[in-house]
Amino acid sequence: MGEPRPPDGSSGAAHAEADPVSQLEALLALPAEPDLLDRWAASRAPDPLRHFYQIAMQGLGVAPDRVLDAVRHLRTALPEGTLARDALLARLEAHGLRGVGRASASVTLYARAASLYARLGDRAEQVRTAVGWSFALALAGDPREAERVGRGARALLGPGEAVLGARLDTNVATAWQLAGSFDRATMAFQRAFAVLRDAGMAADAGLVAHNLGSLALMSGHADAAELRCREALLLFGTASTGLQPLYSRTILAAVDLTRGRWNEALAAIGMLREDFEQRGDARARAWLHRELAHLFASVGALEAALPEAEAAVGIFREAALTVDAAHTAVLFGRLLARQGQTQAAAAELANARVHFAHSDNRAQLHRVDLERARLQLASGDPTGALATLAPARAYLEKRDPQGDGALARAVAGEIHLHRNHPRLARRLLERAYRDVRRHPAKLERPRFAILAARAATDPAEVTRWTRRALDELERNLLRFGTRQMRV
Repeated sequence: MGEPRPPDGSSGAAHAEADPVSQLEALLALPAEPDLLDRWAASRAPDPLRHFYQIAMQGLGVAPDRVLDAVRHLRTALPEGTLARDALLARLEAHGLRGVGRASASVTLYARAASLYARLGDRAEQVRTAVGWSFALALAGDPREAERVGRGARALLGPGEAVLGARLDTNVATAWQLAGSFDRATMAFQRAFAVLRDAGMAADAGLVAHNLGSLALMSGHADAAELRCREALLLFGTASTGLQPLYSRTILAAVDLTRGRWNEALAAIGMLREDFEQRGDARARAWLHRELAHLFASVGALEAALPEAEAAVGIFREAALTVDAAHTAVLFGRLLARQGQTQAAAAELANARVHFAHSDNRAQLHRVDLERARLQLASGDPTGALATLAPARAYLEKRDPQGDGALARAVAGEIHLHRNHPRLARRLLERAYRDVRRHPAKLERPRFAILAARAATDPAEVTRWTRRALDELERNLLRFGTRQMRV
């Protein structure tokens, strides 16, 4: 159900300031001269750098692009400084890059900040940096490195710092969730949940409970999904959070759909639409459309998913939320392709690709190319599809061998089937079928088996793979719906 929403723990703002964006604009209006920071802060703060840090941290939530501009403006102006200042600005710049969707680019700066804090012997700032760093690695699609960074930071924790450890666990869990490794994500989220709940951090514990509910639903465990999301609602109620309860209510509506409770689910979705509209928050409305698109697509209702994805993309673009628009465009393009609207699908995927190339998000870039290759194949261009797929397959097979890597291998098999190379196609498809373990690629196992049956030359093998396809399809349907839903 979309992307997880972890408390990434990187917000170090301490004091409330009125309109941080206007203060950032005031700094940007000053010339890049050595006394820039002092002139900007004037007499308002005894420590201008700390004051800037607090303002910038507050600005990240509303204008990360201006925070990034301000940090770079300051770097240009200031003379060579201390290691502590360099580390602070490196981490701020990393936060800004991550905030504008350039998670991969931010990783290098987080690593630099962590290295500088290690040289200073500042254990607390090393850990604080690792929290943001591990979250950036999660977004960049590198769960193993996120786990390594998290493990290293946990070794630095002192007594009474269990909450920081929970934040690290949350980010590692997010990395595995985004990579489709749900068992590993669930274990890490469960560790974090216990600590955050016992520490009385209801809002953060609620976020983790919500993610556990989302994982349970995507794994086909409706009862566990319902239990976790109701737990999240109780925690959100005590913490008085804004949109978070609506997110969990969306999962509960999805649970009703998977159980075939159509009337209850549609009534809940109608209420959610009203509640999101009342918030007057464009991102919230678009988020609901996107989640519904994911939901309907996951149960095979492509006709229902398509208008939801289209609405989400439109709202995100109108609101200039380019990161969300790009991610949703991939879903929209995939749905358009399944409906045979190849030109529109190609346009959406091309738009998404431009964004991910600009933001250096290699993981998403290769996932877009995987979809582009499938589209080229469907359009009758297996040679072009193979060329598009090759670099994406090499990357995904290495980084995500049980998820999109297996899917890329299956697409390669299908391409070779079209190119009349059945023996090679069968080897690739059989291996893809054997290796795929992660959601949502795992839902395509029935298709892998059907293609393997087409590639087989022995009648007994054709029968065996056809039976496997039917068994896999029935297994998926049993996990994700009742008989009423399957009919």
